[in-house]
Amino acid sequence: MEKKHFELKKVPMYISGLDQILCDGIPEGRTTVIEGGPGCGKSVMAMEFIYRSALAKQPGIIVNFEEPENGVRENCLTLGWDLEKLEAENLVFFHGFRAKPISHTGGDFDLGAFKSIIDNQAKNMKARRIVLDAIDVLLRNFMDRSRQEEMLYDIHSWLKESGYTAIITVKAWQRGRIAAVDPEIVDYLTDCLIFLDRRVKNQVTTRRLRVEKYRGSNFLTNEHPFVIGENGILVMPVSQTRFRDRGLGERLGSGCNELDLALGGGYRRYACILIAGSTGAGKSSIAALFAKTRCDKSERVLYISFEESEPEIVNNMKSVSIDLEPHVAEGRLLFSTCMPESRGAEEHLIGAIQTMESFNPEHVIVDAISACQRMGTERAAFDFVIRLVSYCKEHNVTVMLLNQTTNTETLEELSGTDVSSTIDSIIRLSLVERSGEINRILTVMKSRGSQHSNQFREFHLTSEGISLKEVYVGSGKVLTGVERQIQEELDSRKLMRVERKKQRLLAEMQVLQSELDNMDLDMKLSQNGTKQRTEMRT
Repeated sequence: MEKKHFELKKVPMYISGLDQILCDGIPEGRTTVIEGGPGCGKSVMAMEFIYRSALAKQPGIIVNFEEPENGVRENCLTLGWDLEKLEAENLVFFHGFRAKPISHTGGDFDLGAFKSIIDNQAKNMKARRIVLDAIDVLLRNFMDRSRQEEMLYDIHSWLKESGYTAIITVKAWQRGRIAAVDPEIVDYLTDCLIFLDRRVKNQVTTRRLRVEKYRGSNFLTNEHPFVIGENGILVMPVSQTRFRDRGLGERLGSGCNELDLALGGGYRRYACILIAGSTGAGKSSIAALFAKTRCDKSERVLYISFEESEPEIVNNMKSVSIDLEPHVAEGRLLFSTCMPESRGAEEHLIGAIQTMESFNPEHVIVDAISACQRMGTERAAFDFVIRLVSYCKEHNVTVMLLNQTTNTETLEELSGTDVSSTIDSIIRLSLVERSGEINRILTVMKSRGSQHSNQFREFHLTSEGISLKEVYVGSGKVLTGVERQIQEELDSRKLMRVERKKQRLLAEMQVLQSELDNMDLDMKLSQNGTKQRTEMRT
């Protein structure tokens, strides 16, 4: 007989990304522990659970052992969470408990009275969700570890028997400090354990989350970055990204006909495009031209800049006849600019995704991914770029990445962050210094699904715009600029000499042909005269 599988009932946390990590939420009617060091976001996560559950008409109870009630309410208001309004609607009950600090094995905490207060209130509200915030502060009153264990066990048994879906927050001290609560006790009692961590590396602070255990359920085991944003916690699990839902789309004009020809017809919609080259090579100009061209077609473009402000970009592009101002004014082009050092890679990523969700662009430009290493580490830069590209592909958004390079020997060095496998088209811009001048060269290194050109092209930025022309090959080498002009002049003179010689030979041939024609005529006349004399004799 085939056994039936028991399916664990779950309650959503209503926190973006976290429910995916937990495979649909925390266990219903069981206890979940959120553990972590100071300032890592334990209380915020627990409060958001109660707040968003209440918005979904699922009442909840908050018990705080650490902070005054008004302080907690004010803290929640900074995130836009109006607990007082929900309290007035009987969707949230807030209970602040203060136990007197003592140093002996007993205590003045009456668990029976505490349970009675909560049970009565839960019955009145029909609440099945409860948060015990900073329970380690309560247990700190009981210096005897056996008394702590007994208290925790009693609380856990009460929560389980009452059928509450409970979240308990507890501090996990680090850097050699002794934890207020024995971790083994917590690990034993909890059904789901979420560990939060806050790290500082290269002067950049990052918060990360991992699920340590989850009885009776699958969950994503990796570490996941998260941020505390303006409206609460945002998590971006790697598993939330996937390959694009569809293949590459139709051709998109770049704004330059010669570049479209080199690409085999233009960029592809939904593609990831890399423009790589050294500083001053013209990367931003190509990106701005693409932005203007798509906005001209009434499409929306998000321009993320880590190197220049919006006014700088708009004014600079006017020098090459790319006017972005009208599209900004009409809301088709949106700039998002900030210094990479201003926050960590996770905050940058989630900020970019939030902007995309609200603006809903068809195309995204990132200028430049080489600046992403200033977010902290090379790994942080990789995480930001690969997740942003994955998000764009998942949502069918064309993404153009700009990268400042010094060594352009391999595709990996062109991409700068080892994301070359995700890139569909690569354009390399080079600066050639020769004969006292610098000239620009454009090469299409890769254009997936296209018969693109493999030739070098001279790339010009002028007051009239962007233009390309095939690089001139003379004397066995590629020539640009003045050298090209000199060689073209020499070749022109050579052609002129050849043409003059040709014309002279043609003239001589005409003279010879005329002489031949005269000789042929004389011969025919002579033959006719001889024939007439013969006929007269006869």
